[in-house]
Amino acid sequence: MNDIDWNKIYSVRIGGCCSRAATDLDLSVEVPFVLNAGTPHEATFIALFPSLAAGKGVLVCLASEWERLQQIPGAQKHMCVGLYPEHYSRYDLTQWKKNVEEWSAGQ
Repeated sequence: MNDIDWNKIYSVRIGGCCSRAATDLDLSVEVPFVLNAGTPHEATFIALFPSLAAGKGVLVCLASEWERLQQIPGAQKHMCVGLYPEHYSRYDLTQWKKNVEEWSAGQ
């Protein structure tokens, strides 16, 4: 029996929601986003919203990966947010508007 990689499934679902939010809210997004901070610090994030967080950009990852990924040297130049699959695997425009408002302020 094959093991299901739920993190990959959730990352793809949340990435789709990031893309839809970017379209609905007229934002740019890169899904997925590979941060190359040099070996061994290359990391794949679900998405990058480059225009948010006072222009530093917001990196999106799973909440379960946040602690590890936000420590990567290149990620420290961005705002890094960890999203919970139970809240972000389904698209909710109202929630995304709240997120973008917070992330735009760099909170």
